[in-house]
Amino acid sequence: MRKTSTSTLALTFDWEEVRRQFQCPAQAWTGAWAAVGAEMPKRLDVWLATYTALAALAGRNMHWYYVGANMYGMVYSLCIAPTGSCKQLPADICNALLPEGYQILDAVQSGPGVLTALQGKTRDDKGIWDSVPTLFIVTEWTKLVKNSGIQHSTLGEDLNSIFHRPHRWNVTRSNRDGGGNHVIHKPTLSIFGTTTPEAFLAEVGEAHISSGFINRYLILPGGMRRWEFWPNDMDLPESPDLVLKDVAAGWARDLTGHTLGKGRKFPEAFTPEAAEAMRIWGQPYFGSLMAEATALSNIKARLHFYAYHIALLSTWARKAHLVQLQDVAMATCAVETSAKFIDFLYHREVIPLTTVDFSNAMVEQALLARIEKNPGFFTAYKLRESLRRQGVTMAKITAVLDPLIRNKIVRIDPDSMGLVKLADEPLFLRTLAPGRPTRDEFLRKPTK
Repeated sequence: MRKTSTSTLALTFDWEEVRRQFQCPAQAWTGAWAAVGAEMPKRLDVWLATYTALAALAGRNMHWYYVGANMYGMVYSLCIAPTGSCKQLPADICNALLPEGYQILDAVQSGPGVLTALQGKTRDDKGIWDSVPTLFIVTEWTKLVKNSGIQHSTLGEDLNSIFHRPHRWNVTRSNRDGGGNHVIHKPTLSIFGTTTPEAFLAEVGEAHISSGFINRYLILPGGMRRWEFWPNDMDLPESPDLVLKDVAAGWARDLTGHTLGKGRKFPEAFTPEAAEAMRIWGQPYFGSLMAEATALSNIKARLHFYAYHIALLSTWARKAHLVQLQDVAMATCAVETSAKFIDFLYHREVIPLTTVDFSNAMVEQALLARIEKNPGFFTAYKLRESLRRQGVTMAKITAVLDPLIRNKIVRIDPDSMGLVKLADEPLFLRTLAPGRPTRDEFLRKPTK
């Protein structure tokens, strides 16, 4: 068996299975979504783009009080799809559905950049800037993740802070170049991002999960259309700018300035039938999820928020006063699909682009190389994710890492909570019988 470096392996997913498992249900195409579904493919990425455009248009005109927090129209959403699957289409749909003049921007590089993006042209008598309702359409969403990881960057914390923020928000800059304390009145931001599963798993780390940066996003799969070099012309969608022009004009005319809620408690929005349907579905569904304390459950922890948000936004977009059963049906199917897809991303065994089996010694070598190169950086979670993304199964990584910690080959640094190397030789080499082969001989013939 030849030696293979794990760092050169690519990560792939069985996207045909995604296409089989994640079809967009019919109940998702009701109300305001029906007009878009009549013109565009009825896919989850198109539904998500429509949802985000409606959320951006609603802004603070939809306002309910939800379990100790304010709920507005704005939303952060993320579509994950493979390379070559036309991720630009939902981004173009989201853009086309908003009225001319609505501020649509790309990713920003920093927290102060967010302030600049949302900052209006006028201040009140207290020096507080007005806020421009804004949508970030980020066609490579991991730019936000990477920028949030730059040393001293506050981008991640700032995006978390302004998510459905009820009051003003401030950024304090140095006093050079127009610095000082800048305050924005009620920031109004929505985000629509697209990325690949490989980039998502490569860039999203433990800190992004535990801080709530990820669970603020409603995550759904795209990529339902298979790539073809010369596709059938009848299968190609029309340009959203052309076919959705009348839909966008109708929304701008009928929904701009339309208000719902005005800060009242969210149960007042439901008919008795809709409230009962939501309770019967949600109490058992979220009861077990919220009792868990894992990284995976943290990613899904805000889906209860989206269950209500989708139903309430659908009601706002219909210009109705009360949530009906059709709104609940749409919300529950979207939330269940998101939860199932997150499980798919993190629980599926990856398919490495090689037939070489990884021995424990090879995995151990890769683990220790990472720890030695970046002492204190890798937590056990980060280390597992680092190699899992390279095609090594989680079971194999756990079987190798746990003995290394238990036998004090590596230890957890109390300051950084990351792993540092103690012993000079890996565990498997230390435990070979007398007369063992040399290190090179051992690695040329790895044991399973």
